[in-house]
Amino acid sequence: MKRSRWIVVAAFLLTFLGLYWALAAPRPILFADVKEASVSIVAAGFHCTSDRADGVIQCGFLVATEQVGWKDANNLCKIGKMSSDWHGKVWVTFTRESGILCTVPDDASTRTWGGVLAYGDAKLLDQIEITLRRTM
Repeated sequence: MKRSRWIVVAAFLLTFLGLYWALAAPRPILFADVKEASVSIVAAGFHCTSDRADGVIQCGFLVATEQVGWKDANNLCKIGKMSSDWHGKVWVTFTRESGILCTVPDDASTRTWGGVLAYGDAKLLDQIEITLRRTM
């Protein structure tokens, strides 16, 4: 009788732990493409700047806490050592599976969110992820 009681208790604990893990674990952030990512990131309260003069988001965009002009966004050096110009900035582009990604700065923090790659300032990446998880 004692053995069957332990089996029931163990099954209950495993079920409880499984449910807790499923409900408490943070959901992954997944975007199909850069357009979907930009819509969600703007909705979360961040500024997104297209890599194009006409504002259309096609290949990538800059995320910042304040508005940045498209020329300034495109002038960020995306190769070699990450400069201080990257402070408070993140670039979002498609992943290698979605297209050809040429470069990422050497010291950049990176995140993969489904079909997009985000890289740049580590603190801003953390802030974006925390905000997205709260708002999605």
